[in-house]
Amino acid sequence: MQDVRDKYRPALLDKRYLSGEEVMEYLHVSPRTLQTLRDNRIIGYTAIGGKLLYPEDELEKVLVQNYRSPELPF
Repeated sequence: MQDVRDKYRPALLDKRYLSGEEVMEYLHVSPRTLQTLRDNRIIGYTAIGGKLLYPEDELEKVLVQNYRSPELPF
């Protein structure tokens, strides 16, 4: 129950937002890489109360747009 409560994120304007830590875990990137993605406007974010939040649907869109299928070695 504690785990569910800790991971619950209420939706804002029908969008689910993730924290920076969740995005780093989701994308398997470092804090510096996350900063670069923000600086280069590759991923969107919203600042609310001094905290940066990332819309989950936009992250998924970026992943789909940049997906490259694995090339066969032969």
